[in-house]
Amino acid sequence: MGSLASEQDAGLVVLPSDTVFIAGGGPIGLLLAQVLSFYGVQSVLFERNKTTTSWPKMDLTNARSMELFHKIGLADELRRIGVPPDIDQDVLISSGLSMDEPLTRWDLPSVDKFRQRISECNDGSQPREPWQRLSQVVFEKWLKQICDEDPLIDLHYGWRVESVQESTDHVQTIVVNVDTGDTKTYISNYVAGCDGGSSKVRRSLQIALDGGPM
Repeated sequence: MGSLASEQDAGLVVLPSDTVFIAGGGPIGLLLAQVLSFYGVQSVLFERNKTTTSWPKMDLTNARSMELFHKIGLADELRRIGVPPDIDQDVLISSGLSMDEPLTRWDLPSVDKFRQRISECNDGSQPREPWQRLSQVVFEKWLKQICDEDPLIDLHYGWRVESVQESTDHVQTIVVNVDTGDTKTYISNYVAGCDGGSSKVRRSLQIALDGGPM
């Protein structure tokens, strides 16, 4: 799709005043882009990796996140590519695959059982949606394809956020192409840092991190 930006010259890009610059194309960045689109807001997203992750990482989309997917009309589609609703999603902690019994377990009932629990306790104490188990490998690929087809979302993979500088009336973000080393400067009213614990956005703005190290 075409860029949402107005390019002033080869190295400077001024985004429309209502367009959000998103740093990071993992689950949070992609979901943010979809939520913004749901409300009619344009976004431009930059991710340093050339494609979605090849590593499992996240494997459970929690109930609150599933509520967000329900709101924007994607919950059912997400469940179709996840663990089937009749399968329990328990986590076993063990010292080895040859052991007869796990050391402990984290009981996660199936989506069907969770729905039944919600139905039987409809007093506001339960979430609107059950959780959903699926690998981040599948999750990111699925959500990126949806974002690719969305006219309000402009994805740029293979571009690393190098620095972010806040001014009184705008934000200046420098991005670098990971293959060529070419740089561009983006001027925007909004920047969303969705680039993880070692976030360039956070470090550039000198925002402290609780915990660590990162």
